[in-house]
Amino acid sequence: MDKEKQKNLKKMLESELKNLHEIVKRHKEETLASTELSHYDNHPGDEGSDLYNEELQQALNEKDRQYLEEIKAALTRMEIGTYGKCEVCGKPIAYARLEALPTTTTCIDHADTDEADQTYHSKEGLAVDDVDALAQLEEFGSSDSKAEQSKQTTKDPFDHVSKDSKHV
Repeated sequence: MDKEKQKNLKKMLESELKNLHEIVKRHKEETLASTELSHYDNHPGDEGSDLYNEELQQALNEKDRQYLEEIKAALTRMEIGTYGKCEVCGKPIAYARLEALPTTTTCIDHADTDEADQTYHSKEGLAVDDVDALAQLEEFGSSDSKAEQSKQTTKDPFDHVSKDSKHV
């Protein structure tokens, strides 16, 4: 691989590294920000949503950390001169493959050995669609809806019993 192509790939990796650092930093800040001050009066669905979002964030952070390590390893391989060579057979990896997967360590012939571990997809597009979630949860009601219903339809359960009747 010529120096110009390697320089382009290095810029791409460094740019991705910078973006990933920003994403990890933002995820960390979001994780530290609590959505609720007290869990005393929360509906269980709200707490479940918060827990789901927290676990999703942790999984995304772990995937980001793994990709961060892959980028650092690729930059290290560039420094020592092994970048762009298949770690299985030692043959050069096609430039088009390196453009698509700059952290890859295998040529296309050996891609099936670890390609699943090397693919990375941006986490920016994985936002939860709260509009649909709210519509789905409204079907089950809320802690407020039961209280409101009981206030509006409060009636004596013994209205159907005559006041003159004798109870045995």
